[in-house]
Parts: sequence; structure tokens; C-alpha cells
Amino acid sequence: AEAEDVPRWLSLFRLGVFCLRPSYAAKASGLAKLGEFLAAGVPVVTNTGVGDVDRILTSERGGLVLSGLTDREFCLLDNYFIRGGNDDFGTGTYR
Repeated sequence: AEAEDVPRWLSLFRLGVFCLRPSYAAKASGLAKLGEFLAAGVPVVTNTGVGDVDRILTSERGGLVLSGLTDREFCLLDNYFIRGGNDDFGTGTYR
């Protein structure tokens, strides 16, 4: 997609999910992804340890931060958010 098309595409999202392995490169890419989702009003679910992403999400009520990437967390994510939980994603860190 061209850069000018990104807001239109993001407006179709109900939830943004990205999980990155903590690294120097992930710090920049994670903040870019997060900024695009939040600017479009899309709540985000991601993992801890990628730059300031978890601090921003928990302080700005922009989504949910997973402390690990376990099967249990992804099952809970699926049951709550994907299968009709609720759209008020609030804030916090799931542990």
C-alpha cells in the first residue's frame, strides 16, 4: 500500500496485534506500528520488552500488553477479544 492509503486501510481494523522479539530494530518498528494503529484509533495488543511500547499502551489506554507469548495468553485473547468479548479494551498488562 502507498503511504497515503494506510489510514484508510487501518480504519478497517477492529484490533491491531503485533508481537516482536525484543531487539534494537524492534524498538523502532514497534513504535512505528504502534503509532499508526493509535493514530487511527485502533486498540493494540502486543508483548512487553519492545522499547516504550508497553509504557505507552498502559499509560494512554490504547490497548493490552502481554507479559509473555504463551498459548494460554493467546487463547484468552482469542476468547475475549476475537470471539465477542467487548470492544472496551481499556488498559493494562495481562500476566
